[in-house]
Amino acid sequence: MSDLEEWLSKPDPRLSTVRDTAFAVIAVCELLVITWPATPRALSWLGSQSAVWWGAVGTWVGAFATTAAVVAALWIAGRDSRVRQAERADRDKAQARLLVAVMANRGEFVTVRIENHSAAPLFDVALTHVEPALAWRLGPSTVQRPSQDVLKAGEHFQRNIELLGANGEPQRVPDVEYSFTFEFVDSAGLRWSRRDNTEPQRVLATTG
Repeated sequence: MSDLEEWLSKPDPRLSTVRDTAFAVIAVCELLVITWPATPRALSWLGSQSAVWWGAVGTWVGAFATTAAVVAALWIAGRDSRVRQAERADRDKAQARLLVAVMANRGEFVTVRIENHSAAPLFDVALTHVEPALAWRLGPSTVQRPSQDVLKAGEHFQRNIELLGANGEPQRVPDVEYSFTFEFVDSAGLRWSRRDNTEPQRVLATTG
């Protein structure tokens, strides 16, 4: 489920409160205008009021109605803004979701294959975490670079990973499930982190 679908599926707890408040204010105003003058006592009392008083009543009723309209309009505008933000975040993740990690081998070392299933290149693709490994390093070949500068559309690359024991020496890969986290930059210049094939997360630049 995408972020947009997940967000839209969750009811906003403020919706019923804002809506009920707005409708209640409008209903009270209409009730005052329509039903109050209908009683004989009210008619007699209201008939003795001056035009200035009636003008003040009209202003008061109008203020309540305006407040209710403003509250409703602000809520609608806020919700529309959140929907647009969720839609944009969903679009931003479109390419990042198409970087796929597959464990290709298990033995003296783990081989993980990274595949770009998108229609555009990915950049600076780097392995950042291997779990639940105590420690790890790229190997057994020392010529492997930790990152792939450019991963073209439809292509893949592999990295061999040596798992290290408490003494820092390579150990045989235990028969457990492993998780791999990669960071990369998409074709729009946005940096992402993705753990296995879960939803990618934005990596925002930090200033020291």
